[in-house]
Amino acid sequence: MARRRMAHAQHEREKLLQAYFADALPLEVFKREQTRIAKEIDSVRRSFLLASSNEESLVGEAGHYLNPPGELRGGVLELIRTHRDRLEQCVRRCLG
Repeated sequence: MARRRMAHAQHEREKLLQAYFADALPLEVFKREQTRIAKEIDSVRRSFLLASSNEESLVGEAGHYLNPPGELRGGVLELIRTHRDRLEQCVRRCLG
């Protein structure tokens, strides 16, 4: 499902660019649609992150946002292992 969403968003981005270069879209519409597509791609990337079964890679990717110090890293991993389902539901709800 996520791969299909990503492929669709990338296809939309290509078509949008073609339409803009063909002078079929005003700049404002092009920018608005580019923003919408970028949000969709970001959403898909986050769902890939949540779907990862490897807790280390999850914390590694989430570290970009969380950046836990070394002494907290083990605690973050344990929380993810223990509350993975609830964490995924919460993040999905928050990210839309």
